[in-house]
Amino acid sequence: MSETVSVDTAKNGILCHHTCMNKTQNPYAQQILAKGRDLPTATKSDRKVPARFADRFATYEEYQEAMADFLNGM
Repeated sequence: MSETVSVDTAKNGILCHHTCMNKTQNPYAQQILAKGRDLPTATKSDRKVPARFADRFATYEEYQEAMADFLNGM
C-alpha cells in the first residue's frame, strides 16, 4: 500500500519524495487518519486536575509536578 509520492513543500520549494503516506507512527493516530478525520489537539482549557485528585491539588501545575515526582520515585 506504500507508494512513492512527490510533495512540494511551500516553505522552501523543495520537491520531496516520501515512500509512505503515514503521517505518524502512532497506530491510534493512523486509525483516526485512515477514517479521514483530523487528529484532536489539546488546548489549555483541556488541562485540568482530574476529579479524583481535585481535593489534593488547586492547580494543574501542582498536579503535574506531583505526578512527575511520583513517577520519578521521590
